Amino acid sequence: SGTDAAEALVALARRENVTQIIAGKTLRHAPWNPSLSERLLRRSGEIDVLLVHPGDALERLPPRLSGAPQG
Repeated sequence: SGTDAAEALVALARRENVTQIIAGKTLRHAPWNPSLSERLLRRSGEIDVLLVHPGDALERLPPRLSGAPQG
C-alpha cells in the first residue's frame, strides 16, 4: 500500500527541519475516515500545525488568486 500523505508530509518536514505546517481545514469528510488535517495533527509531534478555514483563506488572497471578479 502507498504511504499516507500526512505521514509523508511530516517526514519531509522533519528532514527539512520545518517547525510549522500550514494546511487547509477539511470541511467535510466521512466520520470513519480521518481527514488529512486530522492525520497531520496526530503525526506532527513537535511540529506546529496551523489549520486555516478555507473561507478565511480565500478572503485574504488578492482578487487575482481568489477567483473573485476583478472590477
